[in-house]
Amino acid sequence: MATMNVSLPYSSGYVRDLIRKHQERDDKIAAMQRFVDEGLKSGIGSRSKDDLFGAARARVESPRGN
Repeated sequence: MATMNVSLPYSSGYVRDLIRKHQERDDKIAAMQRFVDEGLKSGIGSRSKDDLFGAARARVESPRGN
């Protein structure tokens, strides 16, 4: 079987970048999992879907987004 040698002058930087991107992805997944866990722990809410969307629209349309 033939072999090929490849010279990567910046291989350490490339590997560090891959590791950093992987860590960022893991952090985002962990944050999303925390949101899911919090939602499951909070139980079933009493507001209707229309109430929730109305409140979200009001927040977006308010001058400060609050």
